[in-house]
Amino acid sequence: LLTAAFGVAPSRMDDIEWNGTVPELDFVNLMTYDFYGSNFSLTNHNAPLFAPKKGIVGFDLNSVVQYLMSNYRVPPGKINIGVAFYGRSLKTRNEPDLHVTSRKVPDSFTFPDAKGAPSFYSIIANQSLFNYYWDELAEAPYLKGKNSLNTFVTFDDENSVARKARYVLDNGLAGAIVWDITGDYVETEPGSKLVAWTPLAKALSDALCNRWVFGSDKSPSAIFSLRQTEKLPLLLPRVYHRTYAPRLANTFHPILSKKEKRRLKKQWKRSQLKQRKKVQTGLPHRYFDGGW
Repeated sequence: LLTAAFGVAPSRMDDIEWNGTVPELDFVNLMTYDFYGSNFSLTNHNAPLFAPKKGIVGFDLNSVVQYLMSNYRVPPGKINIGVAFYGRSLKTRNEPDLHVTSRKVPDSFTFPDAKGAPSFYSIIANQSLFNYYWDELAEAPYLKGKNSLNTFVTFDDENSVARKARYVLDNGLAGAIVWDITGDYVETEPGSKLVAWTPLAKALSDALCNRWVFGSDKSPSAIFSLRQTEKLPLLLPRVYHRTYAPRLANTFHPILSKKEKRRLKKQWKRSQLKQRKKVQTGLPHRYFDGGW
């Protein structure tokens, strides 16, 4: 297969010669995320399915897909939408909310991984610090900090991911891509290298295969409450993640050179030593990494 990933701002899409490009590709992968981030003066959604009440025209998944199909005749059967397994945090000047003035900086204290752009596992690990809300227009969730925590978090959860999958089916699109899959990776125990659950990947798969039932039992608030009481471990140290887990988990993978195997093994030993030191000093037993 030959595929390519495309930025989806209207100005970026207009620079591409779609008539000559699309016939050469099997799939067109749209990076339908990062519409809004910490560089915007108002808080907004990272990856809205539909246009929110306020924002830039064209900065939502539906607008992007319809623009490509109507303006450039890109066949829907070649389009893969992008689904984000991460979010964006923004510090606000006053009470956190949607479409309020931000300080244009992420909350790197609450979410030290990726400098305030937390993976989904980190968001659910810290969800007790926030109140959950659902934007009916954009079909996207967001969090508002409790007490004196002036932090706004935009992200995708099971409900928004499932609705994007339904959008794929309703519009005859090819499917979806994810950035990145490890943001949904939670181990059974720290260091076990065994995946306990992948809630976003499961919701995406279930909805694409018509196994997701949209109803009161799958409402945004119901899932958020259920995860708090039943799905999540009680302690942050049990939420664990490595973006390079597939390679590091099997240091002796046959396709790696001996030099690479030794390097990865030393890297793994150093990380284990750091974790033991954190446990001894009473710090949370967590490990975050931004990529390869």
